[in-house]
Amino acid sequence: MSRREIIAGLDIGTSEVKVVIGEFDSENERVNIIGYSQVASSGIDKSDIIDIDDVAHSIREATEYAERMAGVEVEGFYAGLPVQHVTLIYNSGAVAVSGNERIVQEEDVERVLHAAKVVAIPPENKIIDIIPCQFKIDNKTGVQRPVGMAGVRLEVDALLISLNRSVEQNITRCIEEAGYELFQFVLNPLACSYQVLREDEKEVGVILLDIGGGTTELSYFNKGVLLDTVSIPIGGNLITQDLANVLKIPQRQAEALKIRFGDLMSEEDQDIDLELETGSLGFDGQETLSSKLVRDVISYRLAEIFDMVIDEIIRMGFKEPPPAGIKVLGGVTKMPGFTDFAAECLYTKVRAANSGRDDLTYIIAKGIINYVHQYSYGYIEYDDRDRSSSRKRTGFISWLKEFFEAE
Repeated sequence: MSRREIIAGLDIGTSEVKVVIGEFDSENERVNIIGYSQVASSGIDKSDIIDIDDVAHSIREATEYAERMAGVEVEGFYAGLPVQHVTLIYNSGAVAVSGNERIVQEEDVERVLHAAKVVAIPPENKIIDIIPCQFKIDNKTGVQRPVGMAGVRLEVDALLISLNRSVEQNITRCIEEAGYELFQFVLNPLACSYQVLREDEKEVGVILLDIGGGTTELSYFNKGVLLDTVSIPIGGNLITQDLANVLKIPQRQAEALKIRFGDLMSEEDQDIDLELETGSLGFDGQETLSSKLVRDVISYRLAEIFDMVIDEIIRMGFKEPPPAGIKVLGGVTKMPGFTDFAAECLYTKVRAANSGRDDLTYIIAKGIINYVHQYSYGYIEYDDRDRSSSRKRTGFISWLKEFFEAE
């Protein structure tokens, strides 16, 4: 019986920790989701780790649920990485094609990627990922899969992701404290893009707006490549807190009100009879609230978020929105009228992201798995039929570790 190829994606968010377990189907060259779970986050504030033990506990709890569903045990994770601690660097590398026949081999691709990694960065940072944007062979540009092509000189234009070392150490410690290994980071917008953005959108230009619990991430794609990304330290949880404070109700009920009565384009004003939770905030019994007040609180905070988004779009150099507009995702997008309200505030077409029939709850964790699947079958070629090869897909994790640990 062949060895099962299992991969696990981990999304450590401000509100929840999510785990998705997938299994590679080598016959169809796809990955099947066999387990998933989410638990409430603890020890996270606006995507920053503030308590390693609490985060480790959340990771362990979510993983155990997912493992029971999948019927397997995971050894480690590919973990999602929020953008506020990273720096994007674009660099090029070039090498001479080795061998007498001058046919590009896997070793040539590895060497040119190593060459692209040679860039000056602050000592407190390190390169944690490299994404080839395009290869060039002699005078031919736009090459995506160079292995097997003939040429004398191989070049690559690549996106390098640099991460603060202390952030890396803290996330790694959380995962190790939970009893698992960290295989590799995957930047959150890259993971999301594999789930919700079409290739034509990324080619002509699109902004992906991810409104999370504690932060809002804005990422710009063009010519198929992630060109810019930024994190705004405000998210959907603040809307819930606003409602709880203004209406003097528990946050759990505020969250439910936000989704049920937060129709941002409605002009109706109806009374909401709310049964307060026993003992909550020192009050019992029933409270009558105005739906217009609920809507006003939500729209005020959302408008503030969108104003900050516009500031970042201008900083990116836009004089007008990109051709494919803005795609939004996150829990707040479930509110009725959200995309119409967002379009009014952002002065461009806004669409809610979707992933076919998939639940967007696990979008980052699923995207991580798809990213790794693309990576392992894409830029670096692996041949499962060649059992003598040192770079078979079963050795992909070891190869990644060696590649990024090499100086």
